[in-house]
Amino acid sequence: IDYSMIKKAIEEMKCPTHGNHPIVEQTNEGLSIHTCCDEFRQAVIEKYEQLKKEELRQALLNAFNA
Repeated sequence: IDYSMIKKAIEEMKCPTHGNHPIVEQTNEGLSIHTCCDEFRQAVIEKYEQLKKEELRQALLNAFNA
């Protein structure tokens, strides 16, 4: 999974309430995400899960098509 692509996409998100971007750090387990509020955190986590699923799907397709 290309976590750097996911990290970049998430960092571009902006809190609709406070106008802040999330702070995203890459870890051994994936990404650590810090946000200004719980509402924005929920939206960021949903986007992260969506992007992670898509990256995993693409990696599996590439593995079987190699």
